[in-house]
Amino acid sequence: MRKRNWAVFLIITLCWLAAGCSSNPYRHYKDNEMIGFVSSIDQQNQTVIIDISEWSKRNLRGSSIPDYGVQYTAKVLPRTIIQNDAGTKLSLADLKTGQKLQINPPDPKSETPDELLILPMSKDELYRSAGLLSREKGKYHISVIEESDSNPDYSLKAFQAIPGAMAGGISWLTIDPNHVLNLKQEFSLDTLPVILVFDTKKLVLKTQKINDIKEFLEARA
Repeated sequence: MRKRNWAVFLIITLCWLAAGCSSNPYRHYKDNEMIGFVSSIDQQNQTVIIDISEWSKRNLRGSSIPDYGVQYTAKVLPRTIIQNDAGTKLSLADLKTGQKLQINPPDPKSETPDELLILPMSKDELYRSAGLLSREKGKYHISVIEESDSNPDYSLKAFQAIPGAMAGGISWLTIDPNHVLNLKQEFSLDTLPVILVFDTKKLVLKTQKINDIKEFLEARA
């Protein structure tokens, strides 16, 4: 009887540990590899602000991970090495917002890293760095892509009138030539403004008609 109770306890413990690990989407990050995504670049002051939120949450456990941001400011000195994973030496001017960087050494308290290593990015990382993907299955993130000035036809009020349009979030983006993801090229955006709708992984709708959003969401309600 004791052996059976011990076995049950062991199974429950293992399941609890597995659940705790699987609940953290950032557990693949390593302590000795501080990785983040470029938020902004200041050429005048020779600094790079890097979002290391995901890396900072790598060891958190629990059913829900707190939604907070962690920024790291790197001061680029003449001795700072900037290169890609192929070993090509680059400069601060070559960096783009949204890029994935490994900061060496992995010390968030030091503002003068020895190296900024540009890492290759998956489609998922590129889309997430641009803020395109929905964070929750069954919900859709809407992005209005514009050249510069906002278009009143795609106002917040217009989307609020569509049931479910706000559930997965909505954002207004302008074409940024300094971002790592070329929106025009990636999604064949010949005419702007345009509305892009994403699930948690991919583009599911591209349109210039706001009524198409209404019909799309109604079909999936």
